[in-house]
Amino acid sequence: MLDNKKNSAKQVWLCDLAHDYQTMSMNKMPLGIGLIAAYCQKQNLSGVEYKIFKFLEELKNEVKKGEAPLVIGFTNYVWNTNLSIEVAKRVKDRFPAALIVFGGPNFTADDDERIKFFNKNPWIDLYVTLEGEKAFYNILKLMLELGGDIKKVKDAIPPNTVFLKDGALMEGKVLERIDLAEIPSPYLEGLFDKYFGKLMPMVQSVRGCPFQCAYCYDGLPYWCLLKRRNMELLKKEMEYIAKRCLKTDHFYITDANFGMYEEDLEVSRAIAELQDKYSWPWYISINTGKYNKDRIFEAVKLTRGTMAVSAALQSTDPVVLKNVKRINLPLKDIVELVNDTKKISSAAGTSSHLILGLPGDTKEAHFKSIRDVVDAEIDVAILFQFMLLPGTALAGREEREKYGFTAKYRVLSYCFGRYGWPESEDIITSEVEIICVASNSLSFDDYLACRRFDLTVAIFYNDALLSDLYRILKTLGISIFDFLVDLQETALKSDMKEIYEEFTRETESELYESPEAIMAHINEPGVLEKYRNGEYGANLIFKYKALAFSRYIGFMIKIAYNHAEKLIRQQKQSMLEKYPHVFEFLKELQTFQSSLLSDLLDTSKSFNLDLNFNIAEYHAQALPLNRVMKTKEKVKIEHTAEQKDIISKSIARHGEGIIGTSKLISQIPLAMLLRKTIVEKR
Repeated sequence: MLDNKKNSAKQVWLCDLAHDYQTMSMNKMPLGIGLIAAYCQKQNLSGVEYKIFKFLEELKNEVKKGEAPLVIGFTNYVWNTNLSIEVAKRVKDRFPAALIVFGGPNFTADDDERIKFFNKNPWIDLYVTLEGEKAFYNILKLMLELGGDIKKVKDAIPPNTVFLKDGALMEGKVLERIDLAEIPSPYLEGLFDKYFGKLMPMVQSVRGCPFQCAYCYDGLPYWCLLKRRNMELLKKEMEYIAKRCLKTDHFYITDANFGMYEEDLEVSRAIAELQDKYSWPWYISINTGKYNKDRIFEAVKLTRGTMAVSAALQSTDPVVLKNVKRINLPLKDIVELVNDTKKISSAAGTSSHLILGLPGDTKEAHFKSIRDVVDAEIDVAILFQFMLLPGTALAGREEREKYGFTAKYRVLSYCFGRYGWPESEDIITSEVEIICVASNSLSFDDYLACRRFDLTVAIFYNDALLSDLYRILKTLGISIFDFLVDLQETALKSDMKEIYEEFTRETESELYESPEAIMAHINEPGVLEKYRNGEYGANLIFKYKALAFSRYIGFMIKIAYNHAEKLIRQQKQSMLEKYPHVFEFLKELQTFQSSLLSDLLDTSKSFNLDLNFNIAEYHAQALPLNRVMKTKEKVKIEHTAEQKDIISKSIARHGEGIIGTSKLISQIPLAMLLRKTIVEKR
């Protein structure tokens, strides 16, 4: 171990590390540590220099310089906990006089578990449990005033911290929530300049959530009071980003309920100005609010449909919603919001989150929730599993016993790796999530059945890829949900059954009884390489959706259209007489659909079709069936220059193959990448 004498610079390191062994697991700007650094810089502590790190390689290069930091902060999220712990251990070995501070939501609220955490990781000196800006500044100020004496800093019991002292758990007083206007912009301070072109831009306009969902960290009472950023500063920040980011980047806004408040419309107007001036952002990833439908719609309208409406229902079952203290936008309002949103632009997207396995959930309740989303014509059902997040209400012992949760452990997608470290053994680690695979209302077999249907929804429904077909079915009174059930049965009797069999096998095999069992497994020879190549550890829904598209896209379209024709022929003759050309149109639409979807990410492919209906207009404008007409058109189908750029940049970031594709489709709605049509009359 080298000495620890070089400390005159009073360096402060802030680390928000992400795994990149397979692909960049969290490719967004490190907003949390940026806000902390910007706030601390504003306090003008004499002689202090702040350095932020997102990539492990840049931190390793800093360590090699041998200049010891005074304080090192590490974020602790579900996607980087073990990586941060292992890196912190090695940094502490290298610089033993440096104060190691952890902070972030992935931390238990149970005192006994907290003691175990510190005993297992004795190199972690302090844990900031709530807001970080003032807490970290107070810690740093104490370190400076007390000559870097960690023991004396602990004696002062800094607020918003938890730590172990002489074997006893200590906890500082809780600070009042910070006024966000006190925090400068990390973008305008230049803290993120080195990451433009490498990481996606992310901002926060408001912090807090008025709801108290029991499965969510933001549901804790501490976060109920909303705190809002200075609007003029936020506008300058967003323009700074627009000038520097890649125009293929999409834009993340971290607000929990965007669109519920009048101030959100001002943010939306500012975004619209950026779109006029910079043709960016083209896609905004955000969570829209749980009430105030009209204002949410106005926010979407102002941003030209680039802001995806996310009706995050989690479940529509009243028992489940009561158990998790959840309030949803009423379904009738969601239906109206979806319909209004699609009037803005046929490309305007809508999505809804559903969580399998919440307390009180059943197979029937989960299927009913999906039916409600599909019936509401929401484009994407984002299907999660119930994670027992440390520190949330449902992760407590009493709640786990009450609902009989069966918890299993699995490797978090993309979050694993082997990393070299200077003058030390390699870091071999993975992140572990705790998921509920059964409860006193949901058997494990039913859990697997729900997961299989979730895959069907992802393949055959999500991203509105077959929406042209589904509009016909809906017009003729055919249930899209029942149609999906039929498609799964058909797929399971075909060669596609291998997709479902592999998916089910991997869904079971990825589950472990303990984190220690996972760590033992990834340390076995050759195992990490299997994680790297996607054999293990992928996001299974996206992996098997990508596999289905690569292996069976033509077959998938064929069975969908064949079954649709069968159901249509069963409709009343009076209904069919209203649409005399429906079967001829259906056949031509199938050819058109295949041209849109075949080898979707191959930007070198284009198609030329001679059509006898106004299919291009039907598709582009989401026309109803009664506006289909016979015509003679030549249609060229190809990606636009912008789409080609987005796809190529994504492949450059995440790589080719199944893993790169699954990462892409997890971040960008595929509907936005469908080839476009150029029409010529003939």
